[in-house]
Parts: sequence; structure tokens; C-alpha cells
Amino acid sequence: MRFASLQPNEILEHFEVTLESGLSQSRVLEKRKEFGLNQLEDRGPPSPWKILLAQFQDLMVLILLVATAVAFFSWWMDGAEGLPTDAIVILVIVLANAWLGFSQEYKAEQIIRELQASTKATAQVLRDGRLLQVEQSELVPGDLVQLQEGDLVPADLILVNGQHIGANESLLTGESVPVDKTPGAVTESSSIPERTNELFAGTTVTAGKGVGIVVATGSHTELGKIAHTLQTTTSEETPLEKRLDVLGRQIGWGVLILSVLIGGVVLLVEGKVDTPTLLRVCMFSVALAVAAVPEGLPAVLTVSLSIGASKLAKNNVLCRQMSAVETLGSVTTIVTDKTGTLTKNEMTVRSLYCDGKTISVSGDGYHLEGELSHTDEQVEALIDCGVLASGGSLEKDSQQQATAVGDPMDAAFLVLAEKSGRNWQTLRGEWKEIDSLPFSSERARVSILRERDGHRQLFVKGSCDTVLPLCTTDFEGRPLTEEQLSAIRKAEHSFAEKALRGLALARRSVPDGEEMKEESLQFLGLAAFEDPPRQEVREAVELCQKAGIRVLMCTGDHPKTAQAIASRVGLLEADEKQALTGAEIAELEGEALAQVTRKHHVFARFSPQQKLKLVESLIEQGEVVAMTGDGVNDAPALKKVHVGVAMGKSGTAVAVEASDLVLTDDRFNTIVNAVKEGRVVYGNIQRFIAFLFSGNFGVVVAMFFGSLLAGFFDLRYNGTILLPLSAAQILWMNLVTDGAPALAFAMGRSSEHVMTHPPRNPKDPILSKEIWRLVFSSGFVLAALFLTLLDLLYIGGVFTVVEFDPVYTRTLAFYALVTARLVNAFTFTDLERGIWSGATLPNSYLIGAVLFSWLLTLGLVSFPVAADFFGLAILKFHHVLYATLTIPALVLLPSNMVKFWQRKR
Repeated sequence: MRFASLQPNEILEHFEVTLESGLSQSRVLEKRKEFGLNQLEDRGPPSPWKILLAQFQDLMVLILLVATAVAFFSWWMDGAEGLPTDAIVILVIVLANAWLGFSQEYKAEQIIRELQASTKATAQVLRDGRLLQVEQSELVPGDLVQLQEGDLVPADLILVNGQHIGANESLLTGESVPVDKTPGAVTESSSIPERTNELFAGTTVTAGKGVGIVVATGSHTELGKIAHTLQTTTSEETPLEKRLDVLGRQIGWGVLILSVLIGGVVLLVEGKVDTPTLLRVCMFSVALAVAAVPEGLPAVLTVSLSIGASKLAKNNVLCRQMSAVETLGSVTTIVTDKTGTLTKNEMTVRSLYCDGKTISVSGDGYHLEGELSHTDEQVEALIDCGVLASGGSLEKDSQQQATAVGDPMDAAFLVLAEKSGRNWQTLRGEWKEIDSLPFSSERARVSILRERDGHRQLFVKGSCDTVLPLCTTDFEGRPLTEEQLSAIRKAEHSFAEKALRGLALARRSVPDGEEMKEESLQFLGLAAFEDPPRQEVREAVELCQKAGIRVLMCTGDHPKTAQAIASRVGLLEADEKQALTGAEIAELEGEALAQVTRKHHVFARFSPQQKLKLVESLIEQGEVVAMTGDGVNDAPALKKVHVGVAMGKSGTAVAVEASDLVLTDDRFNTIVNAVKEGRVVYGNIQRFIAFLFSGNFGVVVAMFFGSLLAGFFDLRYNGTILLPLSAAQILWMNLVTDGAPALAFAMGRSSEHVMTHPPRNPKDPILSKEIWRLVFSSGFVLAALFLTLLDLLYIGGVFTVVEFDPVYTRTLAFYALVTARLVNAFTFTDLERGIWSGATLPNSYLIGAVLFSWLLTLGLVSFPVAADFFGLAILKFHHVLYATLTIPALVLLPSNMVKFWQRKR
């Protein structure tokens, strides 16, 4: 059935609902069984099998599998005696790495799904005569949905009641100009752009308010019919993932070349090129290459970002884009709104201005106790106008404390009415709403036409700049004089200097048959609102300043109000005398605009378009920008900036949809904490990468020079050249030293100096020159320790001290190298300060991971079955004790000396 061709009353009859009651709960359950949930086909998370199989698609893993085949073939060629140890070990290590990667990615996917579930959109629905807020997925055909500016349309709806509604249907039509919507019927053959009585799922309400009846849900909507095009999109790699991919490939190729060189050296020393020798050398070279490349890095990166997102969620920040966690660490400028973010958003009317008199109002917030210093007929008319030009309501408790339902400023008028002894509910009941012109950021006012006993009156409230020019008479009906206008402006200016926001109120009678026009209004007075700054904001602003992050306030309020609040929270600098207005930047472009944005921190009387112009200028200057927004018109700027932050409590659905992060408490300090967490996440990733590369580099250097020295001194065992480590031993080392510690680094906590550095440049490499020095120096220390131990304990060395059995010597050197690599993790708990500084203590996860991995290795060299399997000997207790006690100092001292030297440079 084409519902758009029916009149509203016919559609209501079809679904058996009325505008007063809506669907009953029993009918809702029946329809949900029939139509299912109101959601597009959800592919759901990747299946566990798909995630597991993806672990075997990496090039290096495929090479390892080839190495397994080579090892098995070599064992078979040698007569297939005993077990194919190397082949079994390599295969087990591959499977273990695959399982580790699978478990990490699966857990990360679960975290992502949980975060996505926490940002589900809701809709206001009339059911059983009550207005309820339900998840959009619970809507069914026949539901009556309340709509207003900024809402994301939850299903296909036919408008049954509406006033001045506009909708952006670019998602379906490609046309960005809003379409006017009115109740009524269209022809049955009407196309989507011609259905002016229908609102489509996925589009946005750009103006007005009304009621729509759901006629299609889920896959039956117009959006559902093209859902396959929306569901084929794939997620882009984050900049960090791309840089890591390039870095991994560069290192991989370098190590592969080095492995070939080592293999060539072994072949030259062997002096023969038969099949068993080629197979053995090939398997060893491939295993070494794979051991040196961080195969598990993408999985650990995903886990790090998902852990960061999970921590943000616990601190009132919902992350809609994982890449935002990474980008937060680079933010150089935060552009924030004032109301509700820097301030409490608990509007209180502090003063009224009527006919040259200022009336003070006592009481705080939404507490109903308080009184006016003076009242008369004009004051009562002003209060009535404020109530009748407002929406929302108050919910009271037994302690005379009210909770605002709807706009906080509207609620402040209702509280004012209670303080003056007027019953706002009775007043609204007497004056029935007929029509309205809703608030928009361009109009900066709202007008509501009401009727009582056949008399129609228009009630207007808004900024003084937009309402006063429409006024022609005063309360007595006399023409407004220049003297009166000057006094009104002076009063508004006086309010603004006290950080009070002034609203003008006016009214006019509208004769029957006359259009609702905002002209020839009767000026009633001003209401001055206080919205005090949050106590924690000043400290958060100071923290940003220490961290090298500029904080800019951008608001639609009066410049004096913005300036007063900015001064109280520490935003105004000493040489900054006043706020910059939107009108002052309207004609500025290019470098002229850049200069004023660099000098000013407070921007007032800004429209959303001017806010977009501001952030575009900042981005052109190379700033990494985070911006808060809550309105429909904030969406372009939220999309434009690097990190768009929507207000979860006061933000529209459109703003949330355009954002990367959603603040569930709308507080500024929550943004600052999010930036801090972003820096922590990036720092953890840096530390893990540096630790990983230093250990792998140490193994490669040890193997390269160990093979060269063995060839030079003709060191042999069982007729073949003595390789420092076997392929199986290398792979075991790679597993135990890279697995658990990597995850532990991802769980790292914040350090005391994370917000004392300037923001990092997103174009900078992941590892700086200083970090690479630390990587190479610690890697050389690991290699030197390993090679020195081999030389001291094996016959034929340059400085042989004790002549141990070759297998025992290699076992002791293997144990020492694994232990050294694990101890080396503590070098990277802080990339700048020495471990003795105490600036960053190792997190408990890292300590546990190192102990776990060390105990595994200790068990390997303590139990005969495990040792035999890996070609190792059982170590004596006193040798293990000596190595365990001396290695920490030998490893940590040189690397921390490098840090000390770099800090002194």
C-alpha cells in the first residue's frame, strides 16, 4: 500500500490508533512479531572461524608454513628417524601465534560491538497515552513518533501533524537543500522527492516539529531497499596502521636479506651444497626472518585501540570511530562550546528588566524556593510570555527540587513562574498552542502562536539582537523611543558583563485570519540567566595549557557574557581584551583570518557556518582540531575536524551521527581526559613497538655475527657448523618474549608527565631518532651478552673461560638471551627517563607477563622432555641463579645510560 497517497486520518484508521493514545503495548508486541526489529540487516561481527583463518593469510605466516614443510621434508630425507622436531615446533609456534592473534582480535571485536551498542539512537513515541523514549530498533508500523529539529528520522513516517518541518534527504536524493514537509496526501505515483508528506529513515529533520506515523521499518524502508550499497563499505586503516604496515615491510625485507646472507655464510663454511644442507639452511633463514618481524603487531594495535576505547567509555566518552583514540594524542586545539560544556547548563533567572527597573530573583538552579524583589502587572506579563513561548516541563520531587525535561532555558522560565506564585501548567492549559516558528541558530528566537477564549496572541523570546528590531511598542502600547532602546541595550550590556545571558521577550495580538508574522511586537522586558562555569573547568584548561593544547571557546552568546565566563575559567590571556565576534571575521579570508584565530581564544555571536569557517582556518594552519557540537548545523564542522565530539545529553541525533566521540556528561574536563587517554594509548603502542624491535634486532645481530664467528673459527658440532640457535629455539623465544609482554604494554597506565609534553606531530614517524637509538643500543647489548657468553663457555672461543658441552653452552646462552629480552621490557616503560627516576613505574600487567614468560622458559630448561624436544640441555641451578641475578644490571644499566645521555644533550 502507498500510504503517502492517503490522508492522515485514513492512515490513523488503518493502523487503529489515535493522536491521543498511540499504539497499545499489546499491539506493539503483535506487530514486532509480524515485522521484526526496526533495523537494517546486520551482518554482525565476523565469525570466529573467519577471524581464525585470517591469522594464516599473512605472508610471513605462509613462509613459516613453507618452512614447516621444508623441515618435514628434510627429516624424511634424513631417514625419518625419531620425531621431526623442528617441523613440529615451528607448526606449534605458528598455531600458538595464530591463537594469540585470534584471541586478541576476537576480544577487540567484542569490545567494539559493546561500544556500538551503547550509542544506540532513541525516539520519542506515544504509546498507551504516554510519551516514552525507546530505542529506534523497537519501533513498529503504527507507532506515533514525535519529531523536532535535529532528530534523525528512525523509520519511514507519514506526517500527521507538523509545523514548518524541513528535512535533509541528501542520503536518498543527493540534493542537499532541505525539503519542506507538510501533512496531507500526494498522488500514488509520486517519486521520493515528490512525497512532501513523508519522512524517510536515515534522513534528518532540519527545522520544525511534528508527529509522524511509522509506515515502514527495517528493510522495508526506502533506505532498507538500498541497504546493500551501505553495507558493502569497508573500514579504512588508521594512519597509525598504515605507518606500521610500511615500517613492518621495510624491516621485513631488511631482515629477509640478512637471513639470506647468514644462509650464504653457513653454506660457504660448510663447503658443500647438498640437499640436506640446503634444506636446513633454507629453513633456518626463513625462521630467522619471521622471528624478527612482528607478526602479531596488527592484532596488538587493535587491542590497544579497543582497550583505549573501553577506558574512555568508563569515563563518559563513547568512541564511535576507533581511529579517534589514536588521533586524540595529536590534538593541538580544542574548540569548545560554552553552555553545558564549560558551564553547568543549569539555567537560573537571576534578574529581570522591565520599563527601566531591574528585579532580582533569588534561588539557585532548578530549586523551586526563591522570590522576586518586586512584581507588578508588567513583570507578570513578562513571566507569562516566557512560559508560553517555551516548551518542556518540570518534574518535582518532595524536596522542592525540580528536574528539567527539555531545554534548560525553558525550564528556567517555569521555575521562575513557580517562584512568582504563578501556575505554569494552568497557564499553558488555558492558552492552546496553534502554530509556532521554532528556534534555529540563524533566527536565534522562537515564536509560539496561542489562543484563549477566541483571542490569538503571538509570544516571542530570543536574543536581544533578533527580537528588539521587531518591537515597535512598549508594555503600555506607546512607540518605543530611542531613549528606551538605549536603556534596554545598556541593561543587556550590564547583564553580559556579569556573565548573565539576556533574552528579550515580546508579544502581539494576531486577529483571526491574519498570518503569524513576527513584526510590530510589544516589548515586555529582558530576562537575565546565569549558567555558572563548572568548578573543574579551570583546572582542565590549565592542564591543556601545560600540554601545549590551545582551548578556544566558540559560542552564540553575547561577547561580554562569553568574555566573563572565559575569564573565570582561565581562557583569556593577559593581552586579550575582548571576544572576537562572528561579524568581525565574516569578511576575513586566508592569512588575515589565520592571524586573528592565532591571537584570540574567545569567539562570540558565532553562527555554525562561522564556526565551520574557524575550524577550516585552524586545519589549514596545520592544527589537529577537536571540536564539540550539539546542533544540526554543527554537523559539517564535526565532520570536518579531526575529532568531532558530540554532546550526549543535549546533542541532536544529527550531531551524534557526525561525530567521532560522544560525551555522555557534556563536560569539558571529560574531553581533556579523553585527550590524555589518547596520549597514553599512543605511548603504549610506541613502547611496545620499540621493545619488540629491540629484541628482534638483538636476535638478528647475534645470529649474524654468531654465524660469522663460527665460520671464522671453524666451530662445528656433529660435523656441521655450530649455529648459535636453532629455528625452533628462535621461534620459542619470539613467542614468549613478544606475546604476553605486548599485551601488557597495551594495558599500560598513565604517567605523571603525559600531559606535560606538547602534542605530537601526526606526520612524525612512530619511533623518533632518540627511540631508534634506544632500540639499537639495547639490541646490541642483548646480542653482545649472548655472543660473549657463547665465547666464554665454548671451546674454540677467543676468550674461553670454561669449556662446556656445546649443547649446554647454547642452552645457557639461550636462557640468558630470553631472560635478557624479558628484562629489557622494563627499559621501555619510559622512553625518556631512566627506570630509577620512578616517573613511570612498570604496570602490574607487565610484571606479571614477564614473570609468566620467564617461568615458561625456566621450565623449558628444567624438564628433560621439553628440553630434549627443543634440543636443549638441563641447566644447573647455580648457573641459572648466576645468570638470573646478573642479567638485569647488564641489560638495564647501558640502556638507561643512553636515556640519561639523550636527556642531557
